[in-house]
Amino acid sequence: MITPCPAMAHPQRKPGGFLLEAASLSSKRGAMKIALVCTGLGNVRRGYEKFTEELFRLLRDDVDITLFKGGGRSAEGEVVIPNLRRDGWFRHMPFVKSDGYRDAYYYEVLSFGAVLLPHLMSGKYDILHYVDPTLGNLYFHTRSAFRFEFRFKTLLTNAIALPPEHCARANYVHHASPVQHGQCLLSGFAEERMALIPLGVNAKAYQSPSDRLDLRRRWDIPQDKFVILAVAAINRGHKRVDYLIEETAKLGPECFLVVVGHLEDPSLVATAADRLPARHKMITRPLYGEIAELYGLADVAVSASLTEGFGLGIVEAMCSGLPVLTHDNTHFRWLAGQNSCHVDMEQPGALAARLRQLSADREGTRQLGESLRGHACQRFDWSNLKKDYIDMYSRIYEQSKSNCKSKTGQQRA
Repeated sequence: MITPCPAMAHPQRKPGGFLLEAASLSSKRGAMKIALVCTGLGNVRRGYEKFTEELFRLLRDDVDITLFKGGGRSAEGEVVIPNLRRDGWFRHMPFVKSDGYRDAYYYEVLSFGAVLLPHLMSGKYDILHYVDPTLGNLYFHTRSAFRFEFRFKTLLTNAIALPPEHCARANYVHHASPVQHGQCLLSGFAEERMALIPLGVNAKAYQSPSDRLDLRRRWDIPQDKFVILAVAAINRGHKRVDYLIEETAKLGPECFLVVVGHLEDPSLVATAADRLPARHKMITRPLYGEIAELYGLADVAVSASLTEGFGLGIVEAMCSGLPVLTHDNTHFRWLAGQNSCHVDMEQPGALAARLRQLSADREGTRQLGESLRGHACQRFDWSNLKKDYIDMYSRIYEQSKSNCKSKTGQQRA
């Protein structure tokens, strides 16, 4: 399990609780059947999709697990579910909003969930593990409207800092941060319904490049610039790319911004062109293997979000040997550790001031990144988390069987 920060230590582990280490799994792996679901997988590349795909590949040889995804090709253990893609023709329909409730993503999840439901109702699966909260809401409201219980149990990975009242719609919740775990405990959420395991990365994929200059040449990045990298969905809301653009614009011509991610707000392309002419590059459709490579051309990574359920891009940057700058709060202090990595990003000019310091001391910046690498690789590499995820599934499966037997016994009595 993770090593908690002093301010967010693990709660006491109770008998039968989720955080207890499971018994031998040899008899359980062949019995429990998992449906692992992500609506955007195969179509877009966000943290949701990356986590889901890598978890499936990590566990498929040890657990009876089926991956349900929204695009790509079907393969052994992988099923493509037809849906109204958020980037497809459907987004131009007049009733589809540009953002917020009932946007194109909402209808993608709604259509995906409707087609997926017969697979789940077949009785084959014991656990539905999902990362898209909207999908869980769909099944929660379906269950409530028709007043019945699904055979399968729902497991939500809370990777976007959902409040406890929304987490309660799932049977079980996997928290990636001790902050959200603690908030749910304080709200009265039953500990046996929760797990606390960080998201993982393939740490070996994020190694420093042997020739950074060649890498910058191939990506058409100026050789002599101080490169600021953000790997995030390109939007103004949660990821606050507009703030990052404005802060970079306050810096001198030696600084160059690279933003890598799914383009959710096209207006940011014009904003960047206006505020950072010839001083930025947006890469909106990176291939699977390219993101790890792109960390290698940067000097520093920045996450401008004020809140995160986890922060995969931050961990990837640290495993690449990059210093990272995040907002200063309890979660980011737990995730990144170093005090020098945190900035009050609610204050205009604060990020620009810290970036100015780092760009003036490039050797010190490099050493800061190297100091983060080893600790991050040890904490977050998938190989060190695999058993925790299998234990989580096994605990849910055993609890579900026990509860089912109890209900059957009560009915007979």
